[in-house]
Amino acid sequence: MLQLSAIYEHYDGMNLDSVYKALRNKDLADCVLAATKALEQSNKWMEFEHKKKSELISLGHGSRGSKAFCDDEFQMSLENYNMALMRAPFDSEAMRLSYYARAGLFMKVKKYQACVKDVETCLALSCSDSMAQKLRDMKDIASNFIWVDELDNKHTQTSKAFSEEFFTLKGARNPDIPCATSHVEVNMESGKPKVVAARDIPVGTVVAVETAFIGAINMKNYLISCHYCHKMDLNLKPCDGCCSVMFCDNHCKDKAMQDGHNIECKIIDDIMIVDDIKLPVRATLKMRRLCSSWDEFITASYELGNDRMENSSIAEIFGSQKFALLNSHYDTHFIYGALLNRCLYLANIIHYLDVNTSFLPDSPIEKTAAIRALGRVMMHLALHCTPVKLKQYITLCAEGRTILHNYPNKGYFPFLGNLNNSCLPNAYVVGLRNSAALVTLAPVKKGAELTISYIGHWLEEVPTEKFMRAKKMFIHYRTVCKDCVICGGWADDIMLSSRLSNAQEKAFQKFMSYANTMVNLSKTIKSDYKETCKILLALSDAPCSKEYVKAFVSFVECIKHCVQFKFPNEIMSAYD
Repeated sequence: MLQLSAIYEHYDGMNLDSVYKALRNKDLADCVLAATKALEQSNKWMEFEHKKKSELISLGHGSRGSKAFCDDEFQMSLENYNMALMRAPFDSEAMRLSYYARAGLFMKVKKYQACVKDVETCLALSCSDSMAQKLRDMKDIASNFIWVDELDNKHTQTSKAFSEEFFTLKGARNPDIPCATSHVEVNMESGKPKVVAARDIPVGTVVAVETAFIGAINMKNYLISCHYCHKMDLNLKPCDGCCSVMFCDNHCKDKAMQDGHNIECKIIDDIMIVDDIKLPVRATLKMRRLCSSWDEFITASYELGNDRMENSSIAEIFGSQKFALLNSHYDTHFIYGALLNRCLYLANIIHYLDVNTSFLPDSPIEKTAAIRALGRVMMHLALHCTPVKLKQYITLCAEGRTILHNYPNKGYFPFLGNLNNSCLPNAYVVGLRNSAALVTLAPVKKGAELTISYIGHWLEEVPTEKFMRAKKMFIHYRTVCKDCVICGGWADDIMLSSRLSNAQEKAFQKFMSYANTMVNLSKTIKSDYKETCKILLALSDAPCSKEYVKAFVSFVECIKHCVQFKFPNEIMSAYD
């Protein structure tokens, strides 16, 4: 995945004086227009490979998938079969062979329901008589073993009910924030919204479940994820128009088109390679699709950030309205490098929107106003809207285990994206595909602010270098913590020297005695979660202790179990 700074050398030799001057202007559209003119004058537009459907290329991917299958490289095999499907023209021989081969892969790893599903999809195409017979034979065999898929899903009634309802909000909702419970409220005393506890909130409480206004798949995940809902599904189907997107079903396909993929589809290769750009572009396209006219969108583009927030209700700031994200107020530092990189790249995106689609108005005057509005909104989102990381739990079918996936997707959330960062947060974000749940990790007193970690909980990341978290915060959020024991790399030293009180020691020993019996979450998840929350409460003032680490691991295991019960994700095996 490229970062924008890595592309800067493309503009070497360009006269960017007008762009540098425009960076000082309050109107973010000015720098995008200046970048557009500079690119026109120098003819330095970025050149992207716009992939097209090709039976020959599809067959090549299928051949590599079959080779990986023979070498027992099942994840590589799955990815190549999916690439073959994405490049195959609809109902071509290459498409039929890809579905047939993928069904055979699922038969091999004993995913019989997935096998049957692919067989049925393939039979709905124009198969030859000989292929149809092979498919029916495969379906007959797989159908006899579908019961095997249910062996891993044995739960007691109590555990099943707990896991099924865990991410369902309990009790009254906040009247202004439908995705949150009445446990939270918004304090506006400082002029900016601060999400605080409306009353004391116990450890382990699910206080919000929010669906992203728009999400973006990590480049590492696009071959095995639904473009719309982010589900890692074995039976993905390719987009009819582009060669970079798959969907888990027609519902997700239709929803994606409503959100703007019918336009994005024509420039998907322009935005896929840069992580910083996908969300702003996709969010802007969705906003425009939700507007009744270009005039409505253009008018909305003039009121951004604090200016819009001053005239917005709490419901308009934190709700699911089409312009909620325009209220984002993230206080960005070190802004000029980000301004330059983003305006140059977004100028390219808008240029290709004009060249490759009919998205923009025909009238020159209206088109200029629309381009300025697009630049203004995309730049605002890219600079001031906080992306929320969506870490996923995934089941590795070929290995028989569930893990926390290394490559998180991201989303723009009107509520969760307005929470402030802390490296010792009191709330934990749980990725639920393209949604997220907010679960309290510590007791939160009435009036206390709810916080999350933008780059993920420090206990879930193995540092690869000194100050790794500080560098990530600087690169991705253009800010750094001050005197932070986590970002400063001092947590290990504190952990070695921390001492618990007698009461905490006693509570921890009691928990460890119980933890030794936690061997089957499918039967005891309810009591296991209750005991885990008890020890997190007891150790809430010792978050850097080695004892807390064990409590946190238990918490994550419980969360993982509930996620995989309700929001399963499946791939073959882990990948780099």
